[in-house]
Amino acid sequence: MNTLDRAAPGRAVRSALVGLFILVAGAARAAEPLAQVQVKAAMAAMGGRERLLAIHSLRLDLRVVGYRVDDSERADGPDWLTVSTGQEWRDEATGRYRLETEDASAQWTTLHVRIGDGQMVADGGRWRGVWSWSGQPTLGDRLALSPERILFTAESAGDLRTAPDAVLFGKPQDVLAFSWKGFATRLYLDKVLHLPTRLEMLRASPLERASTMLGDIAWRTDFLVYKPQPGGVIYPFQWNLFRDGRAVSTTVVTRWDANASAPDGGYAPPADAHLDRAAVLASRYDAQPIPTPAGGDPLQSLGQDVWLIAGAWNVLVVKQPDGLVVIECPQSSGYSERVLALLTQRFPDQRVKAVVSTTDSLWHIAGVRPYVARGAPIYALDLNVPRLRTLIANRRTLVPDELAKRPRPPIFRPVIDRLDIGTGPTRIELYPIRGHGDERMMMAFLPSLGLLYGSSNDLSAEPAQPTFNAFEIVARVEDLKLPVRDYVAIHTPKIPWPKFRAVVAEQPVLSGT
Repeated sequence: MNTLDRAAPGRAVRSALVGLFILVAGAARAAEPLAQVQVKAAMAAMGGRERLLAIHSLRLDLRVVGYRVDDSERADGPDWLTVSTGQEWRDEATGRYRLETEDASAQWTTLHVRIGDGQMVADGGRWRGVWSWSGQPTLGDRLALSPERILFTAESAGDLRTAPDAVLFGKPQDVLAFSWKGFATRLYLDKVLHLPTRLEMLRASPLERASTMLGDIAWRTDFLVYKPQPGGVIYPFQWNLFRDGRAVSTTVVTRWDANASAPDGGYAPPADAHLDRAAVLASRYDAQPIPTPAGGDPLQSLGQDVWLIAGAWNVLVVKQPDGLVVIECPQSSGYSERVLALLTQRFPDQRVKAVVSTTDSLWHIAGVRPYVARGAPIYALDLNVPRLRTLIANRRTLVPDELAKRPRPPIFRPVIDRLDIGTGPTRIELYPIRGHGDERMMMAFLPSLGLLYGSSNDLSAEPAQPTFNAFEIVARVEDLKLPVRDYVAIHTPKIPWPKFRAVVAEQPVLSGT
């Protein structure tokens, strides 16, 4: 099944929830009595209102299988997995939580701490003995939409109403419709047992990385394996999360303790995290600025008519006689808009004649839509064109970008074998890598400079950091006998090719905490 086929169920879910959003947004009447009756029946099925309200805090031992749908080796799957084991503490009264996990994948093992207070989430990770922290604003959904709180969230919605009955897994369901923070939401309740079965929501927000990349997202959580707990609460011990119909994670509870003691680390990030709360709360994923280095120029020259825009994901710019070629369109539509504005300012008489996308990782292609809106052809590996088509076709009704406001079809230039862009000193040669881990990647070579852009085959500026499948690009360069002098990639600053080769030869691919 190709990417477009797999995306079709997600589009159907989004379309259904768009209709629900219109219904909910246009409703002003008070919650329906029947809907309130169904909420009360569900509370009784879970042990009763008073028992649920008596959960002031909660400690959960969890095992989570995460499906890396954004950066797996193949967009169609099978997905890379991250398997996490850890504990979560929830302070139900304040909406705070602390999650501590060890996350293991085929690439690496890390320690992770996530702390949320309903407005801000702080993420800490330990890599090779060093902790690093970042913060982002949050909608506070983890507790508000949790199994123990979702019925209270529904009950308090002013537009709570019944929706047409449905059938899930062959079983009839009562369906409640309401809005949460303006998002269309549906809660399915087993008609016989009255237990919550599924939660659906159509959502897009500049506070969330996924929707800045994808647009409108149909989220779904299925609740399974209800078990009675001490004190009489009936709780689901498995939650399956889906995004646009595709599995994102499966969470299994292995221990459940109500009113447990607070975590040793508390519900605030440590002082040495150095997080500016006000700055974090003001930040938006789609408004990330273009980094300005110490020299003050975001366009760093790598040679005649070639520049690097360094950032979380690097962007390369090549000036040719008939226009600019941009290599990589990462992060979001908003980020690409700022890149294009910078190029217009610096090169007012130059058009962007092409954008080159070298991988299918969602983070690396999420900014493609502004280039489509300007009619720039997209050079991409033939295997990656279906995923790019899907991304470009995604609905963006809740937070529209330029392409959503003025739609136009994309222009693709699929790369199957060597393909050149331009002529003369700034000619770019595109080569598929066709490796095992690199099968969805291609590299760009500028012969006049001996400069190789290596896609996501990265090497940190610190030699002690690991490489990722970089040995495959070394083999490909040697096979093609390319006269490479310098190397740059989506996370790697310009370094001499001999240094790159030496570190690749010495560095193991897999690393731990």
